[in-house]
Amino acid sequence: LCRALALDHARAGIRANVVSPGIADTAMPRRVMTEADLFAKGDDIPLGRIGMPEDMVEAASFLLSDDASFVTGQDIRVNGGAGLF
Repeated sequence: LCRALALDHARAGIRANVVSPGIADTAMPRRVMTEADLFAKGDDIPLGRIGMPEDMVEAASFLLSDDASFVTGQDIRVNGGAGLF
């Protein structure tokens, strides 16, 4: 969907991108696991920690900034390298 939107609207100067977060210290995982279990998930992530909300905000802020003026149709995976294995 993101790529289709990017193609359809690029000539109008409209960019479409996605931020795909990995596990992060937010309310959702805290509802189903203990804090210790949540932070232990970082052991399975190449960068050695779970994400923080600020990590997702920084990615979104970049995509909204002029620094990303030549970026469209991308899925920015903010997951500490999860899935590289």
